[in-house]
Amino acid sequence: MNLSMGGRLSPVVKVPLFAILGITLLYFITAASTSSLLPYRIVASTSTSSHDYRDPIPNNVHYVQLMRDPHGSLAFQFKHFISAYAAHLYFQPDAIFIHTDATDEAIAAARSLDQPSKWTRLLFQIPKVSVRKVIAPNTTTSGVEISRLEHKSDFVRMDAVYELGGIYLDWDVHALRDIKPLRESGFANVVGREVGDGINNGCWMSKKETDLVALFIRDAHRVFDGAWATASTQLLKRLSERLVSVPNEVLIMDRQAFAPSTWREKDIRVLYEPHLDSAVPGNGSADGQNGYGTSNRSAVEQWDNQQIREDWESDYSSTYLIHAFGHPQDLHMANFTGITVPYVLSRQSNFARAVYPALRHALDSGLFSADD
Repeated sequence: MNLSMGGRLSPVVKVPLFAILGITLLYFITAASTSSLLPYRIVASTSTSSHDYRDPIPNNVHYVQLMRDPHGSLAFQFKHFISAYAAHLYFQPDAIFIHTDATDEAIAAARSLDQPSKWTRLLFQIPKVSVRKVIAPNTTTSGVEISRLEHKSDFVRMDAVYELGGIYLDWDVHALRDIKPLRESGFANVVGREVGDGINNGCWMSKKETDLVALFIRDAHRVFDGAWATASTQLLKRLSERLVSVPNEVLIMDRQAFAPSTWREKDIRVLYEPHLDSAVPGNGSADGQNGYGTSNRSAVEQWDNQQIREDWESDYSSTYLIHAFGHPQDLHMANFTGITVPYVLSRQSNFARAVYPALRHALDSGLFSADD
């Protein structure tokens, strides 16, 4: 029984089935046509990931510093300071985390204003630098012993990036410009090639709790056998290449983006060897840059006004991060005595010219002198 608005009994109206179906279909068509006005999330049907492709990778920077001597001092050199300072300068991060298993006493001493090491003291004065205590693993979940600090670091960095999201950097990775366009590219993970077509695990970036990093952690514990790269670059290469087919999961950059140099002797020499017969470039911008990694020119102006380079000079125009592999002090190169402030200020090597703008900014800020 139906009541009309007047309170009188109304006859039951029989609606044909085809009409009901037609009205239902019209409702869904209308809803679909207006769905663009509503919030939405894109989730690959084959993935358990809940990441919104519009969310950027967090602007956190991660370093790992594990201790050979559990009771030793937590100390850093100029090359470590300039890596962290460049990340601060170009990225303007929300946080710079140093993940370490140093003792509380060692951490307190390193952060003290009475710290005798200038570069340790200055590194901890960089804005947003903080320390996170970690327990470095001694065995995998499969029971395989992890003895080398480098391998312990591999596992610590995976956990840190998975938990917090952000950009992982080895201490010998130096930022040359902001990576915000990559963080906001829509991909959950951004990795880069290294020599030999591998994937570099010394610098990459991920959102929190991505599928790629979860698999990286899980399978690193399964495959680790003590070899140098089994559970690091080799595994990351297989994972990244496999997961490219999952929408928005991983972007693989070419080698020039993150690792234009290598650990081979000839490439270490190309990167670090001084060329004392070369003219020192002026303090002005190069290739139309403002000195801190961003061009002020239009694309046409940038192309039509290319810098004239020395015969030995590398072009890092397409490089975001330079992974400065190797130990140049072991090669006994002529006129090379180490990575120092005067060495960088001379701008007579590829490494010096690459990191000079960050050093210049720190110098102009009065953090140290040209003689340090």
